[in-house]
Amino acid sequence: MKAPNTWGGCLDAILLESNMKALDNPFRDGISLDFAPACNPDDRSLAGNIVIEKITPTPPGSAIATIISPLTPDVVVDQKIQVRLSVCDKGAYAVKVAEFEF
Repeated sequence: MKAPNTWGGCLDAILLESNMKALDNPFRDGISLDFAPACNPDDRSLAGNIVIEKITPTPPGSAIATIISPLTPDVVVDQKIQVRLSVCDKGAYAVKVAEFEF
C-alpha cells in the first residue's frame, strides 16, 4: 500500500527543487527564505518567513465558520484543501497574501 502524500513532501520539493531555494529573506542578510508555522511579534527572527495555514470548514450552523491551523508536514494532501498564505512583516506580524485551494 502506497503511503499518502503529505505537505512535508511538497515542502521539501519547494525548498530543494524549485527556484525558491535561491531566494534570500529580505529582512535577514544571508538567511534563506523559509516557512514558519505562524508569525509572532515576540519573535522578530520570523520576519520575512512564509506561513501557510490550513482552513477547515466547520459544520453548517456552527458559530465559527472555519478553523485555521498550521499546515504541518504530516498533513495528508491527497484531496483538495483550502489554505491561507501569509508573510511575516519586519515586526513579525502576519500580512495575509491570499487564500486558495491546494
